[in-house]
Amino acid sequence: MAATSHSVDFGVINEELEGFFGKYTPGLSTESIMTTLCCIVAKHAKNYNFVGFYCTKIVNDVKVLEVGPYQSEMLACGRIDFGSGVVGRCAELKETRIENDVTKCDNYIACDLETKSEICIPVLQDGEVIAVFDID
Repeated sequence: MAATSHSVDFGVINEELEGFFGKYTPGLSTESIMTTLCCIVAKHAKNYNFVGFYCTKIVNDVKVLEVGPYQSEMLACGRIDFGSGVVGRCAELKETRIENDVTKCDNYIACDLETKSEICIPVLQDGEVIAVFDID
C-alpha cells in the first residue's frame, strides 16, 4: 500500500462481492472469482498499489508461486519461490502475513518503490496452499 491515509469500507466491498457472485448458479470458475475479487477490491481501495493472486505451480519439480489475476499499474513478479519475500513466506508458513513497513522486512521482494506495506493471505485447499492473495 502507498503511504496515504485513505480508509476502505470493507462492508461496501463485501456487499458488491455478494451481489455479483449471487447472480451465478452454478458458481464461477476459480480464475473468474479471483479476477473479480481483485477488480472490486482495487476499485474501492485507491491507495493500494497491487491487489492480486499468486498461484501455486510446479516448475521443474519445485513448488513456486506464479502471478495470477491482479489489478495494478505495476508489473508483478512472474514467479516467487516458497519462503521468498512476504508472499513466499505466507505460502511456506500457511499463515497470513502483515508487514506494516516493508523496508524492515528481511527477504522483501520489491516490485516498485511506492509500496510501504503488504498483506498476504494464503488460500488453502485440503490443507495445501493453492494461492496467496497479495495486497500492497
